[in-house]
Amino acid sequence: MLLTMVQVFYLNLPIAGVALALIVAFLHVNHNKTETFKEKAKRIDYVGNIILITGIVSVLLALSWGGTKYSWSSYQILVPLILGMFGMVLFHAWEATPWCVEPTIPPHIFSNRTTTTALVLAFIHNMLTFWMLYFLPVYFQAVLGSSSTISGVQLLPTAALSVPMGIVTGVIITKTGRYRPIHFVAFALMTIGLGLFTILDKDSSAAEWVIFQMIAAVGMGLLLTGTLPAVQVELAEKDVGAATASYAFMRSYGAIWGISIPAAIFNSQFSANLYKIADPAVRQQLSGGEAYSSVTNTLINAFPPQIKAQVIGVYTESLKTVWQVALGFAALSFLLVFIEKEVKMRKTLETEYGIKDDKKKEQELEADAAHEKASVAV
Repeated sequence: MLLTMVQVFYLNLPIAGVALALIVAFLHVNHNKTETFKEKAKRIDYVGNIILITGIVSVLLALSWGGTKYSWSSYQILVPLILGMFGMVLFHAWEATPWCVEPTIPPHIFSNRTTTTALVLAFIHNMLTFWMLYFLPVYFQAVLGSSSTISGVQLLPTAALSVPMGIVTGVIITKTGRYRPIHFVAFALMTIGLGLFTILDKDSSAAEWVIFQMIAAVGMGLLLTGTLPAVQVELAEKDVGAATASYAFMRSYGAIWGISIPAAIFNSQFSANLYKIADPAVRQQLSGGEAYSSVTNTLINAFPPQIKAQVIGVYTESLKTVWQVALGFAALSFLLVFIEKEVKMRKTLETEYGIKDDKKKEQELEADAAHEKASVAV
């Protein structure tokens, strides 16, 4: 698993470098240059960020240790879990107080149902994206017996379709000004795709896991650029920056849960099914979260045939539960789309920010000069 993650990281480095170069070269935006670095630093919500980070870390520790290092009912799990949840509630309460002058997530961003729902959908979408990206390789390596390199190749249907579908969404919204139908279609496809993942096992053909991935990946890709317009559409233009930052935060937040939640589910289910493996030494080797963190085809193939079949069976059952929970989140998201309103999108903006247009600026300066000249003449 670790090797696959490292390979994906290094494969994406050149793409990230090209993207950064293109942004620097062509994305010239207007921004306020009057503030000094010291003034900008004072605007950071240090208290809120400390509360939030502490709460998240506490919850993640509980999810990582629960069912593996400690039982879910132990104080080592309950204390950090409860404190972490309290910390996240405290964070949102702090954001609403008058002492928080520059909140990380301004409460008024959640002032309408469309923005609030779209932020929740962005959270779940990114959570399910990482859910798929982290646990499909577990299936490929542990159940199908693929190497870490081949499992990366087997993930290509997801990688190849998601980004192009994001472009398609951008074109559709630009042409039609509608985002809600895209949300319905996207979450329906993700629900179907994740539901189909629950039937994957060692006998599944390549056609099955490719087609199942394609269905889920199209839905996933449609939402890459499809939720942000719904976040912004009902807010005033002065709030677009804060809304976009909140959107980015919710997506990042979703990524954290998209790794920790399925890992906790998988580890708990694997521990519960360990009794199905006859060899005590193998049970010990795969306990305590090792079944997820150390999975490779080399590990699986090292077991005797009978034990190997039992291990693959436990992996298959554990992954089935992981996909069933993901299916529940996807179905919930589909229902949440009904709460959104289809709001007519603006075609013009009145804001100090936006893309720089030197030609337009020159025309405005010429117009101002002509107006001033005419005034002097009069």
